[in-house]
Amino acid sequence: MRELRNVVERAVIMCKSDFIELEHLPPNLLTAPTAYSIGDLVPMETVQELHIRGVVASTRSIRSAAAVLGIHPDTIVRRLKRTGADALQIRVDAEKAARTPPGATDDQPSQ
Repeated sequence: MRELRNVVERAVIMCKSDFIELEHLPPNLLTAPTAYSIGDLVPMETVQELHIRGVVASTRSIRSAAAVLGIHPDTIVRRLKRTGADALQIRVDAEKAARTPPGATDDQPSQ
């Protein structure tokens, strides 16, 4: 509960408008579509997709994500396409979030 409160407080402080947008939230909230715990009754396909998405977002390239996961880069792309995700877009979004200072928007160049 404390973590949620901190996220909301930070977003309110960083937001210059009347609405909190996605760019005001920390990147780790944007990379995981659903939070599951070990032992939850979830299909293996879902667990694999979430893990692959997380590793792709946390590494420098699809190739380095593949090295971490011990699979071929094409396998990452194929598995994420099967679920409707775009591996390259996940990577681009993660890089953009890492480069964008808190409170900045797409219209404002980062320094």
